[in-house]
Amino acid sequence: MAQRTFDRYYATGGLLDSFFGRNRLVDDLAADDFQMLRAKMAKRWGPVALRNEIQIVRSIFRYSHEADLLEKPVRFGLSFKKPSAKTIQAALAARGPRMYTREQIHLLLQAASPNMAAIFLRGGNCGLGNTDLGMLPVAAFDLAGGWLDYARQKTGIARHSPLARNRQCGANRVIAVKLLELLSDSPDEQSVVAENVILPN
Repeated sequence: MAQRTFDRYYATGGLLDSFFGRNRLVDDLAADDFQMLRAKMAKRWGPVALRNEIQIVRSIFRYSHEADLLEKPVRFGLSFKKPSAKTIQAALAARGPRMYTREQIHLLLQAASPNMAAIFLRGGNCGLGNTDLGMLPVAAFDLAGGWLDYARQKTGIARHSPLARNRQCGANRVIAVKLLELLSDSPDEQSVVAENVILPN
């Protein structure tokens, strides 16, 4: 489990602790308790975040039962449900698109260091998140062909996107330097990297 995921579950566990009380027996929890919990959560979060938090709460109790920490599964009642797909779609539509414009991306790249430019380009062009960027394997980079081929860790969905074609691109230099470090025991593969990206002095 990633640290970010653990922190999210830990925070939700803290919410359960503060709402129900640390000494409350799980066997004593009933549908009306979860109905009140959902009402409190709905005041704090919008439909999208509420959906995620309800799923986490359910996952915590389900894991506890499957790990034999609880004798019987928790009964949440009929009200402790995630918002409907229609409600979530309406909330997303009301919020509007959350996208960078072409001009904003160019401003970010102009101000960014080569390392950050590499992150921006991979995130923007490939739809990769922080975990994806941190877990990218060497084999995902085809510098000779100019492509990135990678299946996301979270979903398994493939990402096939072009790398910057400019051989002087600072982002490509950063990638190449990292690849050369990782391929220190593979001279032949190092030569492929060096031939396809102009490295900094």
